[in-house]
Order: sequence, then C-alpha cells, then structure tokens
Amino acid sequence: GFDAVKKEILFATKLSEGKGLGLLLKSLPTISLAYPNIHLMIVGSGDKKYYESVCNVLKISSKVKILGRKTPEEVMAIRRSVLLEVCPSVYPESFGRTALEALASGVPVVVTDRGGLPEIVEDGVTGYVVEPSESKLATAIIKAIKNNSLLRKNIEKQYPLLINKFE
Repeated sequence: GFDAVKKEILFATKLSEGKGLGLLLKSLPTISLAYPNIHLMIVGSGDKKYYESVCNVLKISSKVKILGRKTPEEVMAIRRSVLLEVCPSVYPESFGRTALEALASGVPVVVTDRGGLPEIVEDGVTGYVVEPSESKLATAIIKAIKNNSLLRKNIEKQYPLLINKFE
C-alpha cells in the first residue's frame, strides 16, 4: 500500500526531450491503468504549449498539471508533498542534482541509467534505475508507487550516508 494522501508524481527540471519529459508522458497511460488516481506534476521552464499538446494527443491532459517555473523554495515544498519524483533523462546527465534533492527530501526517485544518475539512486533501495524506454519507465514507476513506504524507510536509513557522500 502507498500513502493514499499523496497522488502526485513530480518531474521538476527543464521541459525538454533530453530531460525525458516526452518519454515520461508516453509512459503515463500505462501507469494510469495500474493507478488511475495518480497525477503528474511538471515544474520547470520550457515549451509548455508543446507539452500540453502532447498530453492532448495522448489523452492524458486530466492527469497532468504543468505548473511552469517555480522558485527553489516552491519546488522544495511541492517535492515534500509528492509520492515520488522521476528523472527520466535521455541524454547523459552530468550530475543529477534533482534526484539528490528528492532523496534529501525523503522522496523516492525513478531515474534512467544516464550519466551520474545511477550513482545517486540505489536501485531497489532508494528508488529505481532503468533504461530510458516507455515500458521500463512505466514498470519502475508502478513499482515505486507500490513499494513507496519501503523506499521511504530505506532513504531515511541511508540519509547519513547520502549526506556524507554528496555534501
């Protein structure tokens, strides 16, 4: 079971294909079959109109809120209210600060195996690390929803190590 209060998945970075937003949107119909009440919150600057049209085409507009750019404080407040965060990068991420900030907030993360992201998220422990494909991403997100409280407990236990490693 997962915390019924939290029904949002967060994507909080630049709205772009390189950051994997298109990939995430395409995986949402599959996630919705498993968890019909889940919504995706998108925070960041970029071509909002384009991604709204993608949502229309995929018939997922009712499941997606594109909030646009927010201050770092606003992003942190949103992050603390969500079930999990997704960093589905398609191109190599140099570091993956977003994933680290999520873990520091106690939020499980699903990331792709690009660049520095796999070094931050311990697969199956603090989140999931997958190849950037629609089906693998959807499966990992469904698993992260299902195992949410366990992942959160693990993050709490790992917190001192994370702080030490990435301060």
